Amino acid sequence: QPRADELQKKRQEEEEHQRQLALSQNLQQEERERLEHERLRQKKYEREVETRRREKVQHQQQELEKNVSYNRFLYEAQQALNINNLDLAFLKYEQSLQIFPAREEAQKGQQRVRAIQSICQRILGEWLWFNGGLTTFFADGTVTGKHHVLPGNNGSWECTDPAKMRFLIKWEKGGCINKLTLSGDGKRLDGTNQEGSAVSGRRKK
Repeated sequence: QPRADELQKKRQEEEEHQRQLALSQNLQQEERERLEHERLRQKKYEREVETRRREKVQHQQQELEKNVSYNRFLYEAQQALNINNLDLAFLKYEQSLQIFPAREEAQKGQQRVRAIQSICQRILGEWLWFNGGLTTFFADGTVTGKHHVLPGNNGSWECTDPAKMRFLIKWEKGGCINKLTLSGDGKRLDGTNQEGSAVSGRRKK
């Protein structure tokens, strides 16, 4: 009987040892799984942080490039205004607004060009010329001169000083150049040619 009791006790001890061993292995496995899960979570977090960092850098670079382009178009618009190229100035302001539609500087610049164009376009139409002919100004910057006796002539015109309503006409034949000022009521043109002789016209009714 004592022998049987001893064997029984040993079996129980062995079973307890196996149970504790299994429990320990389970705990170790759970810890390994927890650590792996934590490693993966940390790795995911680091990837997300890196992605956000790259997106931020990319956004900053894009904004920098947009500002550089915007300022370049503004500069080119002002340069175009300086040489009285209103169409180019308007285009450059338009390109600026395509980048930043709400930027006030470009909006005001475009409004200024429209105002200047409105002033310059007051010369358009038919004028009774001082020599008895008919001079017609077109929106594309061309001008024609017709006369019932003298040969006709073609040329170009430009608005050299919108604020003072001054215009320059270059005729193809004879190389004549007329410098003219439009009256405040838009009904008269007065000025001189390249030799200083008087040149004038009045709007045809």
